[in-house]
Amino acid sequence: YPLVIFSISMVAVSYLLVYVVPEMVKNYQSIGQDLPEITMFIINLSKFITSWGIHILISVVALIVTITYMVRSMKRARDLYYSVVYRIPVIGRFLDLSDKYSILVTIGMLEKQGISMDMSLAIAKTGVTFSKNIESIDTSIKNIRSGNTISDSLFKNGIIDASTVGIIKSGEIGGSLSDRIIDASNIVKENLDSSFTMLATLVGPISILIVGSVILVIALGMLMP
Repeated sequence: YPLVIFSISMVAVSYLLVYVVPEMVKNYQSIGQDLPEITMFIINLSKFITSWGIHILISVVALIVTITYMVRSMKRARDLYYSVVYRIPVIGRFLDLSDKYSILVTIGMLEKQGISMDMSLAIAKTGVTFSKNIESIDTSIKNIRSGNTISDSLFKNGIIDASTVGIIKSGEIGGSLSDRIIDASNIVKENLDSSFTMLATLVGPISILIVGSVILVIALGMLMP
């Protein structure tokens, strides 16, 4: 949704700067007086985009492709990228919950198939995004192999929180661990859905506000003379 809004806004702004502004400039030539600073800024921006727009577009695409390649193929670049994303409000929490939901669903399904918990966690690690959660899984595996309970290991390392640790602990005691892990994943899923709703609620108005503000500035700059 935000990507669609951003793409449409870039097309709209580019059209205004490349086609509309130069036509308006022809009318200003007959005014015979100094133009407002905001108008001059937009005129200069229009000239810059008209002259260098293709080069900028190619550079942006090349930059995106390069960053994507580095994030996928280089561990240091991937860790740096996700460490930045992790700190973004709402978005970071959403992706963190996505990781934890994926972990719980995976180990719950594998546990039901009779696969040991340490092996299940090692498999679940392949689908995790944040290096922080990968480190938590590695530490949990060591704790479990050292004889600690599964629920305590997952809780101490931040994979589960206080709302789900009791559920998984009851599964360990009652012999229904896989079912209780799935129950815990459903709780995380509810939090994930709430986080996504908040994210969508915030991104929509903010994106529209930014796009509207940019177009408003261009409109004012063209109308003020």
